[in-house]
Amino acid sequence: MSSYLFNYSNPKWGTNFSLPPRGDYGLVTLGLTRQSTRPTLKKQVVATFQAVAFYLDFEDGIKHPSYLMLLYNESKIPSISWGYQAGAAYRGPGRTASHVLGGYDGGRFKPNNATFNLTSVETKNVQAPLTSLTVDLSDGTSPGNIISEPLNVSINSATSYIWLPKETCQILEKAFNITWNATEKLYLLEPWTYQALLKANPSFTFTLANGSSKVDIVIPYAALDLDIVLPITTHYGRTKE
Repeated sequence: MSSYLFNYSNPKWGTNFSLPPRGDYGLVTLGLTRQSTRPTLKKQVVATFQAVAFYLDFEDGIKHPSYLMLLYNESKIPSISWGYQAGAAYRGPGRTASHVLGGYDGGRFKPNNATFNLTSVETKNVQAPLTSLTVDLSDGTSPGNIISEPLNVSINSATSYIWLPKETCQILEKAFNITWNATEKLYLLEPWTYQALLKANPSFTFTLANGSSKVDIVIPYAALDLDIVLPITTHYGRTKE
């Protein structure tokens, strides 16, 4: 796909914003699938490099639109909206991820009457009011709503972590006998605690509301039953105070 590769002085990258350019840059025809009939963009800058952390900056004074905006500008997608669903591997085959540019996957949509305003800033996360967070157990009991007041939350589909107020975390700690590990910034489970959680099989209902309209998002415990694998990132919090 690449027409040529070269070391290019702009853009630059460096872990401390001061290193000289170290990468092989080139122009490619870029698409999201192998099917030639799907939307593609020509002369897109790509680079290969090795780095744990990097910085990318253009110094030519030109505003460079994102891949999403370029697709829209060339009329390859109808809008700059997008829909993402991470899938649910724990539910077995067929629950794969879905990512649609210029719209959303109607098959993954739960009908509701809630609407939330989106920002025109592409890099800003969706904001929505969380009015309640309810925990339900397999035996039919429920601690009820565990947030003391509505919260304006940021929905970031790029991370699997959940940030909650400290008092809410403390309610969960008491209910499930879990302990916050300040070093790893994670809730690490002992074998007996893990088995107790599997038996309790809690589900978490996040209610997002806008005026009189609302939508309930139910997350089962299986979605939070995750193993730790390296590398563990340090710039994100986890299910966190």
